Amino acid sequence: KRRAQALIRIISKILSYTHTATEVTVATDLMIGFDEYVALIDGGVITLSNVTAGAVTTITLPDAGVSADDTTITINPASDLAFGSTYVVRIGTNVAADVWGNIVAGISDDTTWQFMTESAPAIIALGPANNATNVALGANLVATFNKDVVLSGGGNVTLKNLTEGNATTITLPDGRVSVAGAVVTINPSVDFGLGDQYAVQIGANAIADLNGNAFVGISDDATWTFTVQEPVVTIYIGPNTSNNDRWNLVTSWSNDIPDGAMSAIIPAGKLATAWDDNTPTYTGDLTIGTNAQVGIGWTTVRV
Repeated sequence: KRRAQALIRIISKILSYTHTATEVTVATDLMIGFDEYVALIDGGVITLSNVTAGAVTTITLPDAGVSADDTTITINPASDLAFGSTYVVRIGTNVAADVWGNIVAGISDDTTWQFMTESAPAIIALGPANNATNVALGANLVATFNKDVVLSGGGNVTLKNLTEGNATTITLPDGRVSVAGAVVTINPSVDFGLGDQYAVQIGANAIADLNGNAFVGISDDATWTFTVQEPVVTIYIGPNTSNNDRWNLVTSWSNDIPDGAMSAIIPAGKLATAWDDNTPTYTGDLTIGTNAQVGIGWTTVRV
């Protein structure tokens, strides 16, 4: 008999035919290529070791997850590999033989066939950051992942107003949620409530990486929460010609509004509301009038 042929290549999807690959997909099959036809031998043993977790899976032939096709042996693990883990594959000396019955020498060390699996999709940055305060009313919500991702149809993103006790659920696809590479942006259809606390939840089926691995999601109110800026109320008092005692009581709007023009200069980026008998009567930019009787209050809505 001629000597048994040595293993000539170790193959795994996206490994580029190298035995020290990284970012191997967790659903991959493990493949060994030979330089001639081979067949499996009953009783042969293959071990798949997760070095990171210290777990070993032993496969004894025959096994439904191991097959030989001409010059290739394919190992289909019973379950997906673990994310972000280093694996070692050993092939027993009694696993395969060529057509003449020559036994393949196998792999008995931890360096010949070693590889690392891909990382799971995970958030690496949030905007606003978790527990952020003084968030602008019209802010977008941005989640940056560790890899490129896609949105999954039917998944949900929920924006909860913890202060008011209500929630808005967005079912994907939706124009309010977009993705560009590794960045997911949520653009709420309405501004936030002043001084309110919010939490963002992301369904476990809403986002996945390019290999189809789902992001585990956010299911609580503590992982991504923030508080919107507090109302900022300022009162401008114009040069009064009457009712001075009423106009200068700036701590209360319960006083009667005097007759006369109501106008004030509103700084850029402010939204102004003039008051008439304690009712807002005008929203927009106002210009102060000469010798006007003025009482104006507004809330900052954009900075």
